[in-house]
Amino acid sequence: MLSVLTDLVGAHVAWMIALALVICLLGSVLLVLHVQSTIRHMPRAVSPRMAFLALIAAATVWSTHFIAMLAFDPGVSVGYVFAETVASLGIMLVGSWVAFSFAILGVPGRSFVGGGLVFGLSIAMMHHVGMMAFKVQGSLQMSGAWVAASLVVGSSLATVGLRLATSAKRTGDSVIAAVAISGAIVTTHFLSMAGVTVIPDLSVPPPDRLLSDKVFSALVLAVCSLFLSFAVSVLMIETGLERRAREEMLDAGLHDWVTGLPNRVMLRDFVGTLTQRLQEHPTEELLVVSIDLLSFDQINRRFGQTVGDEILTLLGERLTHGLAAGEFCARVGGDEF
Repeated sequence: MLSVLTDLVGAHVAWMIALALVICLLGSVLLVLHVQSTIRHMPRAVSPRMAFLALIAAATVWSTHFIAMLAFDPGVSVGYVFAETVASLGIMLVGSWVAFSFAILGVPGRSFVGGGLVFGLSIAMMHHVGMMAFKVQGSLQMSGAWVAASLVVGSSLATVGLRLATSAKRTGDSVIAAVAISGAIVTTHFLSMAGVTVIPDLSVPPPDRLLSDKVFSALVLAVCSLFLSFAVSVLMIETGLERRAREEMLDAGLHDWVTGLPNRVMLRDFVGTLTQRLQEHPTEELLVVSIDLLSFDQINRRFGQTVGDEILTLLGERLTHGLAAGEFCARVGGDEF
């Protein structure tokens, strides 16, 4: 008979537990970042984003659980039932979708409680259905007290994690959110496992093994890698698009939208730079040329604003083409350069 609580370290393969913890933390970080990205992009494509969050959460929790279970050595033959293994992943998918819909789309400042409780309950249900898939040559006994403790601690940490993930103002809040969500996953698993007792019974036939532990491990890692790699790729693409959008907005604020030349704002910054340079080098000289088009208003009235814009654009191109190193040209008014 093996009581996991009394031999928690000896009953597990250390490097596989370390791998499970790394996957758990990495998935939690990606989940928090995507939650925040979803909030920034609301209300666009909310339903696909909820499904995407559910995929990240399910892959993280499911992979952490089964890698940790593969690290568990009860001292007897073991096997996994295919139906319950797949069902546990489905439960986590649906539960996560409901949890994040609660937390993100519900009443601001309050809905995170419902979302956190659903998320914590989903983690617990996924764990226990996953344990139903775990068969040994003998029987398993589980302590109701440890199961209850895992549910309370896991749901509490999940609630804290969702609260910080949906309202983070600083990087530290996001880090704590990821740690809390990781903690919810890990404590649910290991507090539940602490109450497990394996009772060997050689009269019981060894459980069927559709897959070897190595093949099953590779399958779990493949599922995890697929979803988390996709999550990283999407995050990188979104970050690049957001950075490009910010750069374009900044550029638009400094340039004239008709000619593409620097505008009055950029000219003011350039003059400030020149002023400082002249103070440092009083012998240098500065030449300022102001161009004002005569009768330009008449062109707009007679031929239309489109023709007027074409003239301004053409003039801007010619002025820019004639600039030498250190020279600067800006459109500072309607027909003033």
